[in-house]
Amino acid sequence: MKLEKKLVLVVALLFIISAAIVGGIYMFFFSKTFTFSPFSGATGEKEAAPAGMRLLPSAGVYGRKGGVVRASSTSGAPSSPSYSFPAGRKVVMDGYVRLRVGEGEVEAIAEKAAQLAVSLGGYVGEMRVKEDSAYLLLRVPYDKFNEALEELRKLGTAVEVQTSARDVTDQYVDLEARLKVLREEEQRLLQLLDRAESVKEVLEVEDYLSRIRTEIERYEAMLKNLERSIQYSSIRVYVEAPPKEPKPIIVFPKFDPLPAFATALGLLYAVIYGLIIITVGMSPLLLLGAAGYFAYTRVLKKKLQPTKKN
Repeated sequence: MKLEKKLVLVVALLFIISAAIVGGIYMFFFSKTFTFSPFSGATGEKEAAPAGMRLLPSAGVYGRKGGVVRASSTSGAPSSPSYSFPAGRKVVMDGYVRLRVGEGEVEAIAEKAAQLAVSLGGYVGEMRVKEDSAYLLLRVPYDKFNEALEELRKLGTAVEVQTSARDVTDQYVDLEARLKVLREEEQRLLQLLDRAESVKEVLEVEDYLSRIRTEIERYEAMLKNLERSIQYSSIRVYVEAPPKEPKPIIVFPKFDPLPAFATALGLLYAVIYGLIIITVGMSPLLLLGAAGYFAYTRVLKKKLQPTKKN
């Protein structure tokens, strides 16, 4: 009897395991709303992975647009291009250099860049230094522009270099023409002022003369600023240290009892579902097995009865 009880327990256990496997397989292939993970919730929906960043290769680009010639290059690019313009053209040169230096060298390299501008006959228009970066606006003579760029590239790793040449000849000529007309107008007004016979005429001429002189001063300031931009090219320099490696952050998954409880219910549901499937699917075999078992036991009892009487 003990052997029979053990056999029944083993069969029952195998039956339950088979039911769990069958139910799990069915839920996996035919249900999209079930998951066995207590950390991702009970919805079973997969989270979309973030799209990867696509890196585009950079290269030097040279072009001309609207009277401005621009050139840009990144690390490994050739040296700064030189520009050639016809004699007598007024050109404003601008440059940008981004340097990467060793850790703790930012301030020292920024000082060297400032000294370079002064040694070439220029000056420092602006300078900001931080622990891991620095920004400088250098003004160097027009004929020292290319030399300054080449020397700046030697101070560190040139990550990026940009240059632009802006032809301002037309603007310069226009300002000179306007000033010439205004000065001629000023001289005529001075002559009228000398010939004025009444106080009213004097006041009117002086009022108009004041407005003309204001315009002259405005155009003279614009012309001086333009001449200064032509004589001294601008170079913006950005110095940076290598980026620091972020410290690894260990993130533990948050345990939510509600998804875990839902997962447990899901497992129980899978077992019950599997039991139903196996029971219905194997019912003919189970009926035949039960009938055979009862027939076997009855035959066995009949064989044992004569033995007991003896």
